[in-house]
Amino acid sequence: MTEQFISVPGVGRIYRRGKVWYLDYWANGVRIREKSGGNKESALRELGTKTSDVSRGNLGFLEKKKVVHFSDYADEYLKIKVAGPKPSRSIRSIRGYVSHLKDFFGELPLSRITIDLVEKYAAKRINDKVTIKRKRGPKGD
Repeated sequence: MTEQFISVPGVGRIYRRGKVWYLDYWANGVRIREKSGGNKESALRELGTKTSDVSRGNLGFLEKKKVVHFSDYADEYLKIKVAGPKPSRSIRSIRGYVSHLKDFFGELPLSRITIDLVEKYAAKRINDKVTIKRKRGPKGD
């Protein structure tokens, strides 16, 4: 089986397997590979048409992925915790933890949260100076 590849910079590529030509291009972050016409010229024309449709947003079968932000996820998590069975920690504590996380991660999409970012958050929390107000006894201990 012979393969032949023809790349079109910034657009995609066409390739042949046996006697069949295929298109290979990207649309909205999704790689698309599909069968094309019978010859190289028609495959190149079809690749140009597909990629221009992508740039105009005319590919109706591709929908953009919904971006979930950390703050939305955190709010949903709190709703689940409040409605569910009683957690081992108090809801007030959980709200405090989530509040700190929301302050740090904010509107960042969940897909952008990396191990490095979590480690930065942990280091920040360790370095934060936390003051604890203690109740004084009746004699001012």
